[in-house]
Amino acid sequence: MKKAFYNISEEKQNKIIKISIEEFSKNGYKNTSLNTIIKKVDISKGGMYKYIDSKFELFEYIINISTKKILKNMPSFKGNNIYDDLITYAIWEYDFYKENPKIYSLFEKIILYPSCKEEKIIHENIIKTSNTYFFDIIKKYNISTEKSNIIFWTLKGLNELYIKNIIEKESYISQLMKYINILKKI
Repeated sequence: MKKAFYNISEEKQNKIIKISIEEFSKNGYKNTSLNTIIKKVDISKGGMYKYIDSKFELFEYIINISTKKILKNMPSFKGNNIYDDLITYAIWEYDFYKENPKIYSLFEKIILYPSCKEEKIIHENIIKTSNTYFFDIIKKYNISTEKSNIIFWTLKGLNELYIKNIIEKESYISQLMKYINILKKI
């Protein structure tokens, strides 16, 4: 972002950020129109270009501030075993989704379905960061690659099934515990 962006009111910055997150999370990078963002922000095209050089720069900025928000809220993993840490992580992810569904959706689109070169660039960076956290947990407990893949795909499937369907937290935790108990037997 250009220096001028940081000189505008926090309210205007937040409006640009909020609308950009909404548009990118709904449409992905490729199908997001900068003109739509400009219209919704109620700013002229020239005004927007005082703050950004390109749509990609805005996209990167949105990803960066969203990543900071995710990492700021990421729990520390201090459990006695991998299952305690996985429960901590899964509950954190559930809560994060409930509080930030648009950011969650934006990252999900980029991680699971990168549809253009710009999203693929961001995808690689996100994967490096997210894999670091997951594999730090795996390394901490010296889990085999096969078992870590089973754990990863089990939790991913559980999250897709329950988080997106807005299941109550208690029900989600109950199902999570059932899956964790199955994983303990592997």
